[in-house]
Amino acid sequence: MPAAHFKHFTPILFFAAVLAAQHVPDLKATASWLDKNDLSKNWNRPGRPIPHAPRGAELDDFCRAKRYHAQTPEESFIEKAGWILMGKSTAVNGISIVGAQAFNDGMCRPTQYQEFVFVRGQYAGTLSPALMDAREDGAFSRIASLDGGHIAAEFVRYTEKDPRCCPSRISQVEYEIRGESGKPLVAVKSVKTGSAE
Repeated sequence: MPAAHFKHFTPILFFAAVLAAQHVPDLKATASWLDKNDLSKNWNRPGRPIPHAPRGAELDDFCRAKRYHAQTPEESFIEKAGWILMGKSTAVNGISIVGAQAFNDGMCRPTQYQEFVFVRGQYAGTLSPALMDAREDGAFSRIASLDGGHIAAEFVRYTEKDPRCCPSRISQVEYEIRGESGKPLVAVKSVKTGSAE
């Protein structure tokens, strides 16, 4: 690339790098809550509004073609908060779990994503205290079960030796839906971590 063109693009590339750095989570902090024995402190609070997506949330052009758009009121609430829906929400008996992201990696996998819980249309909190990146330690994987006021979700766990395709452990988190101050609230009951096999 000619020097003149390089000088022209350098500020843009620098700005992009700075912007990207602002949206990279502390991955150790993201996963650390799954290893704590004391889960009595809940990050969710009754009546809190839906958190807004990180500034500049957007998908790459290629990934944007696969974008899912809201089909339910709960999904619409998440979109209005600036998030990009990851797909159809999971809904059973009045409980809806909506996955949404802010960005993507080079393979269109979600980065800076979260799982939002609604109970009969009211926001009840998130399944993780921090935003997550696909294929990183502590990333949400799937809903294992959803029945009444009970939610079980799985999170992938990587060691430094694990290839990105294959986490060696899984943490299963059990949640319950509580009612505090007349508002629904998601709270962790237990975390069990074991082999992914």
